[in-house]
Amino acid sequence: MGSYAGDLTATEAFATLTKDSNALLVDVRTPEEWARVGIPDLSSLHKKPELLIWTPDPEQQKQFAARINELADPAKQKLIFLCRSGVRSVAAASYMTNLGFSHCYNILGGFEGANGWLANKLPSGSV
Repeated sequence: MGSYAGDLTATEAFATLTKDSNALLVDVRTPEEWARVGIPDLSSLHKKPELLIWTPDPEQQKQFAARINELADPAKQKLIFLCRSGVRSVAAASYMTNLGFSHCYNILGGFEGANGWLANKLPSGSV
């Protein structure tokens, strides 16, 4: 896997999403996780997270990439990936970097980690 642009804390990610109107948050958890724990609430930014499942299955990864390609400009847009703890999001950021997206970031601590989205009391809601 290629190297992605870098890691952001959850608060840095929220600040980036606030300042950059084109930045996109991609939540790569499962529907069960979204339903059980919630999702980032970006409504105050007039945005919503893209909910796209990341799996190790190559065919599903191709579908994941096709959807990202519909949503984002590889040369310009920042893609900020989020999972439960920051493992799947690293894989997704690396994968999309290998496909030519030069601004892919991982959120350290993910949604539920010790220093993640919820721990920093960032806005969240239900699916």
